[in-house]
Amino acid sequence: MQIIGINPQNSPSQTSFVDFEEVKYQRKDKQNQKMAFQDFDLIQERVNADRKRKFRKKITIGVVSTLVVVAVITGGAFAYVTFGKKSQEPVKATNTNSKAKGSDKSSEKSTATPSNKPPSSAAAHSDKPGQVDKIIKALCNSTLYKPSCEKTLKNGAKTASPLSDPRSLLKSSIKATNEDLVKDALAQCKLLVDEAKEELNTSMKRINDTKVNSFAKIAPDLDTWLSAVMSHQETCLDGFEEGKLRTEIRKNFNSSQMMTSNSLAMIKSLDAYLSKATKVKTRHLLESRSSWLGNKERRMLKAVDVKALKPNAIVAKDGSGNFTTINAALKAMPAKYKGRYTIYIKHGVYDESVIVDKKKANVTMVGDGSQKTIVTGNKSHAKKVRTFLTATFGIS
Repeated sequence: MQIIGINPQNSPSQTSFVDFEEVKYQRKDKQNQKMAFQDFDLIQERVNADRKRKFRKKITIGVVSTLVVVAVITGGAFAYVTFGKKSQEPVKATNTNSKAKGSDKSSEKSTATPSNKPPSSAAAHSDKPGQVDKIIKALCNSTLYKPSCEKTLKNGAKTASPLSDPRSLLKSSIKATNEDLVKDALAQCKLLVDEAKEELNTSMKRINDTKVNSFAKIAPDLDTWLSAVMSHQETCLDGFEEGKLRTEIRKNFNSSQMMTSNSLAMIKSLDAYLSKATKVKTRHLLESRSSWLGNKERRMLKAVDVKALKPNAIVAKDGSGNFTTINAALKAMPAKYKGRYTIYIKHGVYDESVIVDKKKANVTMVGDGSQKTIVTGNKSHAKKVRTFLTATFGIS
């Protein structure tokens, strides 16, 4: 459709032709782009506001905790000095009485001499066990995990004297943190090794189930799985700081890494050899439907109306569904469920890292649409979280 516009002077030379459909399309395109950027800004504002609120809360807790720790350490030092002075007063009184009597100087000296020695820190600690408990409770009162804090500091107090040196409690806490980091690295390493073993078992099974003339079809999969094995081993090592433990683990991995590398090289050589030996002219059908996605599932993915779906579980932040978190819905899924398991996630911001068990296949998650159902995470390497565990959605 075209509209003819004429100038006020009715001059033919001033006549212009405007393509109405093109102008309408351009306006609509600009409007869609503007709305898209506005929606993104809204999401970013919501996420930033939530993170700022959490950050302010952490800062407040940190300042209060620091003030409490300083106050407790000062009070502990003052209490120790005061207790030391009081413990010396009976000693002075004993010495004065022994001099006044004067009946048996040698015996009095023998009894007075040990009392002149100042009490040791261990003795002070044994005399006032309740005071140490008070210091520990005061220190842990501002922490997020009080039982764990008290347990750690009490274990550290067995080998140190908090009354004479309150810093020993802080040292024991830091030492326990370092030990926990090593434990976490070992646990994550075990997880990665299990993943590597599973990849190797899958590779072996696929080779056994495949005929020689069809080896070219599985070669890319084998290359991917074996490459993942090497990647898992390197990621395991990244979890440890440079030191004796990391060196020992690397030595144990050397043999398996060399074998995996050799297997990758052999796959490429065997694939090239068999491709030449069994090469025949065939039609190359480059496009095909996925074998794992049937017609029923394909129709479900094309469905526009969410209400037409019949989900197995409903997740809602306001509690109107079966679960309030996505991970809880995944955990409740039967281990050997046959068919497609559908989870409907209502609108809301879900601040969680979703981990799907790789043994639970055929899981489909459906939300309310863009800008409505939002899943966000806040994990990073800066927070001592391994890189492979920082994904918002992951399979393990």
